[in-house]
This record gives sequence, C-alpha cells and structure tokens, in this order.
Amino acid sequence: PIQVGTRLSLVIDVSGSVSTSEYNLQMDGYGAAFRNATNQALIINGGGVAVNYVFFASTATTASVWTLLNDVT
Repeated sequence: PIQVGTRLSLVIDVSGSVSTSEYNLQMDGYGAAFRNATNQALIINGGGVAVNYVFFASTATTASVWTLLNDVT
C-alpha cells in the first residue's frame, strides 16, 4: 500500500434525469478543481491524493480503481 494524504471518490450522477449538459457540467467542475493551482499545491504538499470515480443511477457502481495523483503532470 502507498501512503497518501487524502482518498477522494468523485461521484457522478448518470441517472436518466441528468441531461448531457448537466453531465458535462459535473465533469467540467471536477476538471476545473484539479486544474486549480491552489488545489494542485495542496495535493503536492499534502502527500498526494488517491482518486477514483463512482457512477450512480439507481445504484452506485465503482467505475475505476484508485489512481495516485502527486504532481501536476
């Protein structure tokens, strides 16, 4: 196991009531958060972050394994 400062699950609503534009808004928001210089500094200086994403509709489904982020590349 690798030690990280934070584990973060990104939860994405893919239910039938979510339009394409609402889905894109969710994804754009997550992308903007990771591109933010302040958040990048917190990730690097805080020991990294392990991230996965979870899609949900009527039930939750983990769609990815954990990914380690510890730099800005």
